[in-house]
This record gives sequence, structure tokens and C-alpha cells, in this order.
Amino acid sequence: MTRYSKITFTKADKKLLNEVRACVGDWSTALDPVIQLRARLKDLQNFRCVYCQAPIEAEEIGYRELEHILPKGKSPRCTLASGTSNDPKKRRATLGYPEFKFEPLNLAVSCSQCNTLKGMYDGLADRAQARPLAGYPKAKSFIWFHPHYEDYAAHITIDDNFGFTGLSESGRAVVSACGLDRAEVLENKFGARAYSRARHSTSLKKTLDSMASGVEELAFSKMHAARSISKRCSISFAIASQLLQKRLAAETALELQAVYEECKQYEKPTN
Repeated sequence: MTRYSKITFTKADKKLLNEVRACVGDWSTALDPVIQLRARLKDLQNFRCVYCQAPIEAEEIGYRELEHILPKGKSPRCTLASGTSNDPKKRRATLGYPEFKFEPLNLAVSCSQCNTLKGMYDGLADRAQARPLAGYPKAKSFIWFHPHYEDYAAHITIDDNFGFTGLSESGRAVVSACGLDRAEVLENKFGARAYSRARHSTSLKKTLDSMASGVEELAFSKMHAARSISKRCSISFAIASQLLQKRLAAETALELQAVYEECKQYEKPTN
């Protein structure tokens, strides 16, 4: 399972995009075109969160959200002065962009955590423009990584331990607003995901297989996996790391069997 690079609609999507743009009234994720667009976006994003690249593993609220890149509505207690200010400290106060609530270019699928932490962040570079805007802004109009216009890796990198670094002003805005520079956020996102999988395994062998699969799917890092093996199976982090590395490196049935044989000396009952 690979990460996504950029959301790119095709000619075959034109009918759906027009149907979404034709929606009127209050925003609703129960509208058929919106439901279809959400499914299409997940596919184009390789079932990854648009901001943190975490896997979207379930079609349920709490696992995935349809994110408005430019907020669709006005934030609470926003004033004209704060909502038109380009002061970085005031960007969570927004007048909103209801004209783009059904604009497919303004929509992407995110995990619930990124959507919540981003909140009403307004990434339009010049917010002092006359409203409503005449058309949906181009890439250069944002100080926020825009997944329909730009390649993810040009703005944000993810290291082997799932540490996030913004490479541009737009990338740094996402990393900061979504808490991707905060250890507790990353642990809750990736560490908890790894340990949740580990808790469903009933032996060291099965835990090792589950964690190796998660690492290969880029669901969490080797560090998260080794920590979860260590905690779940009551072995040291060093041993867990060694076993995981051998499991990931095994290419033949004989090599795999050798790893499983080594597991037996550390096997303890799990509960």
C-alpha cells in the first residue's frame, strides 16, 4: 500500500464533479453525489489521510471525514477584522467560503484527528479580498498545501520514524495546524494504531506477522511496531526490534521459519 502523491481527477470524473457542483442548500454528506465523491477521493488518495497519510481503514465517521480545505462557514466569534487578517495567529478565525462548500477542488478525505486539529484554519494567502470570491483560487493563492494542485512530497516529508517535516511555508502550515510536529499526536495516531493491532494477536509469532504487515503497508513505523511487540509480548524493545527486522528481511520460506523458531524461546502467554 503506497502513499498518495496528488489528487488528480480524470475525464471520467467530469459527470460526478458537475453533479456535486450542482448541489444546493445546506452542506450534507448524505447527498448521493457527495457520497460518491467521497468514495472517489478515497480511491485517488490510496485510502490515505490527505494530511498525515495515515491509512483510512473503515468507512465510518471517526475514521474518515470529508474535509473542506477552505472552511465552508464562519467560525464562532469571528469579526470582519479577524476574518480578513493575514496575521498567522488569526487564521483560525474565518469568514468562511460558502461559495465553495460543494466545490470538488475544495474537498478531500482526512482522518478524524487531522480534521479536528485543523479545525477552521483558513489557508487563503490574501484574506482581504472581496467576498464572495469570483472563482476557486489557484495553487499560488494558498499558504496551505493543496492536495489537488501539488505533490505531497514537495511540501511534507515523513521520516522512517514517522516524523513530519514541512519543506515549504504551505507544508509547515499543515504540519503545525494538524499537530504533526507534536509527539503526543503522532503517538495517538500511529503508536495507538500499532498497539491496537498487536492486542488482537494471540502469540509472539502472530504479533510479529501483524506488525511486519503494518510496517510494509506504511500504517506505522518500525519503532511503533517494535514498541507494540515489546509491550504486548513482554519482551525487551531490543529483542522485539531484532525479531521485527529479521521478519521484514525474510525472503524465503526457510528464512521465515527460522524467525518463527527464534520466537519460540521468547514466547509467553498473552491475554
